Amino acid sequence: QFVGYGYDGATGVAAFVPDALELWLSRSCQRRLLIMFHELYAISPFWRRTHWFSGRQKQVIKRLAALSSVAIVSGPNYAQTLRELCPSAIVEVIPIGSNFVSVASEQQSYKKLSVFGLSRIECIRRHTSLLRGLAAGGFLEEIVLSGSSDKSVQEDEISLIGKICGSLSVKTAYNFDTDQIPAALASCGLALMDVDSAGLSKSTRFHLACSLGQIAICLQNQPPGEPLVRGMHYLDYRDNCPQKLLEEIENEAALKLIGDQARQLSAGYFSWSNIADAWRKLLEGPPRKV
Repeated sequence: QFVGYGYDGATGVAAFVPDALELWLSRSCQRRLLIMFHELYAISPFWRRTHWFSGRQKQVIKRLAALSSVAIVSGPNYAQTLRELCPSAIVEVIPIGSNFVSVASEQQSYKKLSVFGLSRIECIRRHTSLLRGLAAGGFLEEIVLSGSSDKSVQEDEISLIGKICGSLSVKTAYNFDTDQIPAALASCGLALMDVDSAGLSKSTRFHLACSLGQIAICLQNQPPGEPLVRGMHYLDYRDNCPQKLLEEIENEAALKLIGDQARQLSAGYFSWSNIADAWRKLLEGPPRKV
């Protein structure tokens, strides 16, 4: 399993890895190399140091993909990028699984919204225009906050919600065990994402929303790729332009259909049985890439 950056204080480039693996492969023609790329290379503004090392990180990724019998990524966008870096690579997509167990709620409401994870306050800030529109239009009655947190962060995010949405019910489910979180959020019909549409396929928050039949809402970027489809498994909107989404949220029948399809996605494509079967097929493959 490989992440393309963050390996040392100077450059964050794992330049030694391709040489070591090339030597290892050379010692036996029966050896196979399967690499799961969790991240490819750092993306940052040009004024940050990491930006200037992304070229070296790409070279490492390219060499590793060329060495591997199969290169595995978690989403179609990563697969496309990797194929562009190394056209000769055999690239397969295997999704990231979820440790959350699906639960049903007869009281699920599309006027309740969940914000889950470690970066809740950043997520709330990112969706300020949407939250303000939901509250002003009468589409939002309650926000449920869940995830690890200390008291100062809790106070800051509740205060921020008050500034954006005015008088609104806020419930908290802080520092719950993993098996308690789904039940705490199950009544929410909407779920706010901390990633944009391009990052949905590997988002734990998105997996949780799908398992609960919630409508995942994110900012619009490039599409996440198959099998995820906007309007079938999630909704997105352009930054600071939530009007179209606010109109879509009025249609409860359409929202229910999206929630049902998201739950099916969780039980099928994102299921551990599907993931294990995909890995089994790769592990039983030919000895070396031709």
